[in-house]
Amino acid sequence: MRIYSKTALNTAYENTLYRTNVFIKTIEEKRPDEKTGDAYQNLAFSYRHLGICELMGKGDSNRFFGFMQKAAFVSRYFYSMVQKGFDPSPVNLTNKSNGAYFDAALISQGADTAAFLARNASQQHNPEYEYEDDFLLCDFMQKSFLNYFFSESHDLNSILNRWEIVLAGNPNYYYDTCKSIHEKDINGFEMSLNDLIENRKSTIGKWKDHISMDPDIRLIESSIYTKGLALLLIAEKNGFQTQEDYALIPRLARTKNSLTMLSLDSWRDIEEGMSQAQ
Repeated sequence: MRIYSKTALNTAYENTLYRTNVFIKTIEEKRPDEKTGDAYQNLAFSYRHLGICELMGKGDSNRFFGFMQKAAFVSRYFYSMVQKGFDPSPVNLTNKSNGAYFDAALISQGADTAAFLARNASQQHNPEYEYEDDFLLCDFMQKSFLNYFFSESHDLNSILNRWEIVLAGNPNYYYDTCKSIHEKDINGFEMSLNDLIENRKSTIGKWKDHISMDPDIRLIESSIYTKGLALLLIAEKNGFQTQEDYALIPRLARTKNSLTMLSLDSWRDIEEGMSQAQ
């Protein structure tokens, strides 16, 4: 596994650490961004980035899993508040906004939290804030997870059929990958996943031309493909024998999580529960 520049990722880590503390304080003090739900989105995003820095900068899978758990727990708390009447900005309820934290729960082997997020996710796409194909990707991943991990019986064919209509004949590597998982087509899966990875590499290459993109985000997101990792884990649960190595999906991120699951409220403090990861 490539370990990225310690200097660059350490800088990104320190900047993210500062932002994480700001978002925690914003929630504690119920500032305006807390009331819209933005602070929860930002905090979960930052925890996810702290985890990636730990893995790709230091090769520390335990702290990677720990921070991924915290990212998922922020999202879980957010949805629990929505159940109780919290009314955030609609954009913060879209599957596109929250799919990364379902992925974080799955990656950190927190099946209960992943199931909670999947069951409470939006069941309808919001055309004002997300493309329907983005919604359908999240919907397929969440429902296939519930089917494969919890023996539920969600209709994946209907999702794929609607997705095909939305695409109107245009290529989509996510669709191809999800369809191959559902049909248990291992060869098709390997081809489409590698196409996804190559497309991701191409996207990363274009980011250098986006001068408005935060350099910390560009560096962190360039180092690992968490959506690809989540799809790989779903495929493995569906019985696929996968390869040991994939570009942008480090083997260390697929190892057994040796951390005891953190408490659901551990997200309120950056280091709570993380001492076991030292």
